[in-house]
Amino acid sequence: MVLIEDNSAGSGLANARLHGGTLVLVCVLLLAGCGVRPSGTPAPRGQAEGIVLYLVHNGKLTPVVRTGTRPPIGDLVTLLAAGPLPEEEGYTTEVPQGTKLLSTGQPPPELTLSVDVAALSDNAVDQILCTAGYRSRGVILIGQGQSRGPHRCTVE
Repeated sequence: MVLIEDNSAGSGLANARLHGGTLVLVCVLLLAGCGVRPSGTPAPRGQAEGIVLYLVHNGKLTPVVRTGTRPPIGDLVTLLAAGPLPEEEGYTTEVPQGTKLLSTGQPPPELTLSVDVAALSDNAVDQILCTAGYRSRGVILIGQGQSRGPHRCTVE
């Protein structure tokens, strides 16, 4: 058997291109295999599941998550006025019992409540606005001939 070696410059360049191309192909295949593998379960989107209410704990507003889907704002105000559940021991509400949302208006957003809004504590105002999600826009609260605002939720 006779082996013939071709040492010409052209064939060396061709071999380098062939090996370089193979190296690139191997790297691409390896990188394509890296990363997170699909689990078959879709990634969660949007806000976390549940109802987020801002209750008072040790004098500060604290988000509390309850099971269920987020109801309309009027129902959120009713939930705040009803106070904490038995399993939320240590939490309180400063929204007066029986407070109802009577209407909403625009612009700026206005919430008309069934109580004298001038008598609401700052925590009660923040509980309503933070639970309702008013973080970027000022809201005017109206109730029993009084108004407050515009206010917005400032709790982080």
